[in-house]
Amino acid sequence: GGEPASGAEPERRRPPTPIWRTWLIFVVSIVLLAALARLMVDSLLVVVAELGLETQVFSFFALAIGTTLPEFFIVLRALRRDQGDLVLGNVVGSIMFNSLLVPGIAAVVVPQRLVMPEGMWMLLGSVIAALLLVVASISRRIHIWEGGAFALVYVAVSLQVLGV
Repeated sequence: GGEPASGAEPERRRPPTPIWRTWLIFVVSIVLLAALARLMVDSLLVVVAELGLETQVFSFFALAIGTTLPEFFIVLRALRRDQGDLVLGNVVGSIMFNSLLVPGIAAVVVPQRLVMPEGMWMLLGSVIAALLLVVASISRRIHIWEGGAFALVYVAVSLQVLGV
């Protein structure tokens, strides 16, 4: 019956984390992310000035990678736990937040102008990514070829932004 196989250790379950502790960790994480984001942007601007690079081009890579790393680790953890719904929700939610809410609120606070042609290529890459997500949602999974297409679009847009 319920006995573990001989020599096997019984499965140990951790007691559930108290809800107040979970909320505390969540709030502290948000505060730390906000503080670190400010440090990252300040550091990025210094590096861009020191190297004489265009802010938009450099931030396309450095800032995007830095701000996306937490999402990347969440996705990896969810994949290990076979939680594809969390992966898709994270990816789509992130795209919606970054593409709609961030520039929307930023434009309300301080209206900005789009810099073209780099901005056009970034927008085109975003549209293609959205279309690929629509294709993936039909089968309710991201297949290898679709993952490759996402990576290829990113590389193509990156090369265009760099002027290669």
